Amino acid sequence: MYLESQLREAWSQVAKSFCARSGPLVRTIEDIEPTALQTSWLICAQSLQTLFANHYGYESVAARFSVPKDYEVFMQLIGGGWKWPFSLEWVLFDAQTVTTATENNFRLFVSEVEEDEPPMDSGFWLSIGCWSDKHEYLLCCDRNHSHYGVVLDGHDSHPWLNGVETS
Repeated sequence: MYLESQLREAWSQVAKSFCARSGPLVRTIEDIEPTALQTSWLICAQSLQTLFANHYGYESVAARFSVPKDYEVFMQLIGGGWKWPFSLEWVLFDAQTVTTATENNFRLFVSEVEEDEPPMDSGFWLSIGCWSDKHEYLLCCDRNHSHYGVVLDGHDSHPWLNGVETS
């Protein structure tokens, strides 16, 4: 319950911040009932786990793939599917779009690449949002990765394509 109240409060502050800039966040999904959010998130998580397992093997994925608890609870409690349609635009993907965008990136940068150009990073990355036309928010969901739980801004890039910059 504590995590849920923290997430509700944090999201309230995020929504207020966007509203103060130019206008409110807009819902991009229709069904926001708790059971619908939970079901769509569970389908998303299972689909992506299967996608990764088909490539890396079920044992490896079972040991490494883990969506951070705060994001998992957020997606089931508040849900993605938010857009700020002003300026350079900002989008937080709903569960179905997380699935589709992650699948597309995985095909493009991992499963359908040339043998002489393997992925630069073997972590599990979810596409969770974007802003402008060249920025994608990527969440690391690999327990064994040094960036586990971190959201990166893939500015015209992706860890699977270019690796992860370290500071």
